[in-house]
Amino acid sequence: MEHIPAEVSISELRQVFEHLIDFVDSHSPSGVVIVERDGFWSIPVIEDDVYEGPPEPTIGMVSESWENLQSMIGGDRVVGYGLVWLSDVLRAIGKELPI
Repeated sequence: MEHIPAEVSISELRQVFEHLIDFVDSHSPSGVVIVERDGFWSIPVIEDDVYEGPPEPTIGMVSESWENLQSMIGGDRVVGYGLVWLSDVLRAIGKELPI
């Protein structure tokens, strides 16, 4: 199958994120989301052909991903992999909120 890149509009991504974070805020009056399960199965980023099957899963920790993100607050340290850590945290929060 031919590899066709996907295009994601930064402006629309920002709008979606703001809309979703407002939703989280409206369901978390204390300003905190409690994630009941810290551990999760993590499938590493696929570097090669997606059709060859997934790589071996590992165990991730929401708290570890969150700590990595917190280390970027207020500093100059921003890494692209932060988006992967953010996805770990957002996935866990998404499982805690109503559909």
